[in-house]
Amino acid sequence: MRRAGTKAAIATIGFAAALSLPHAFAVGPAQAAAPLTIAVADFDYIDTSGEVRDQRAAHQARMARFAELLRESLTAQGEFQVQPLECADPPCTPINMQPQKFIDAS
Repeated sequence: MRRAGTKAAIATIGFAAALSLPHAFAVGPAQAAAPLTIAVADFDYIDTSGEVRDQRAAHQARMARFAELLRESLTAQGEFQVQPLECADPPCTPINMQPQKFIDAS
């Protein structure tokens, strides 16, 4: 009985020591996974609000900025490498492109 208690105490001390050294389990640069390469398409915008004043340009600018911020945020995380999506007939959006063209553009 005493032997089991001693083993448990040693295991607990070892575990506590490992927790106090967070770098002991850190993945080194050589072991870190390479960022996943992705592409983020532009967003489509269709104004269905029926507003009297035409605000399409302002809304499209916001959508473009949103896509830009999304790409920047994904890149900043370090887990993704955002590749530009280039297409023969911009804008590179779901409405403008067939699915196969998205695949070909990436």
